[in-house]
Amino acid sequence: MVPTTRSEDSAALEHILTVILTEPPPPENSPSVPPFRACFAKAGVSNASDFLSLDPSDYGIITFALEPDTFEDQVLSLVQVKKINSLFSWFHQVSPASVNRWMDLDLSTFQAWRSLPAPVSREVSPASVSLPSSAIHDFRKSVKRSISDYQVFKEDRLWHSWHRHLLTTARSHNVDNVLNLSYSPTDPDDIALLQEQKRFVFSILEQKVQTSDGLVFLRVHSSSGDATAVYKDLVERYSKYTAAPALCFRNQGRPLYLPSQ
Repeated sequence: MVPTTRSEDSAALEHILTVILTEPPPPENSPSVPPFRACFAKAGVSNASDFLSLDPSDYGIITFALEPDTFEDQVLSLVQVKKINSLFSWFHQVSPASVNRWMDLDLSTFQAWRSLPAPVSREVSPASVSLPSSAIHDFRKSVKRSISDYQVFKEDRLWHSWHRHLLTTARSHNVDNVLNLSYSPTDPDDIALLQEQKRFVFSILEQKVQTSDGLVFLRVHSSSGDATAVYKDLVERYSKYTAAPALCFRNQGRPLYLPSQ
């Protein structure tokens, strides 16, 4: 068997996307990316071999964004995951099962293959296609959220105005529970939803908080991605820092503050 070259491997994936999944490359001036392409890019799939290295059900739990600078709140639909499942089943029944065989598959042949009664696979069952909980699904599909809606926090003295804007915008995006330090859900769906919301808010703080102390807090909690913990540190730090305007002596407009060690 002739080894597959890297260019052939990449061309096979482009054939899958363009011809079979009907997602041609977006125009150069278009910021939007079609769902399959966005999902594959997020998963690091750059050729047909990469595509086959994952389980079909894996594609159902990958979150991605369709536009730059937006929250990764999109997932493939069940029908789209079933298409990927059908691609896997077609490929594994051809002989020889080489990457170049993808070029033999066209849209009409694939549609005919999908319409055939499929035997239940031991490796991939309908139950194995993981879908998000209804609460998470509703959160992802409800309000359009963009990190660009939030302001940059880069000067300590602007804490109060930035904090007000953060709370107001978070409330409009339905993620204000992340910033509620007394909120402690017990229902499994509420817990899962809070974790999903924390991912979004952490990405906001990571891009928008640029003060020296804020960057320290982000580094401390970077491994956990706990946005609530970062917010708690910010509140404790800057509420004390700016609590008494009378302390703003002639220090270039900044309060005198000695951080506790």
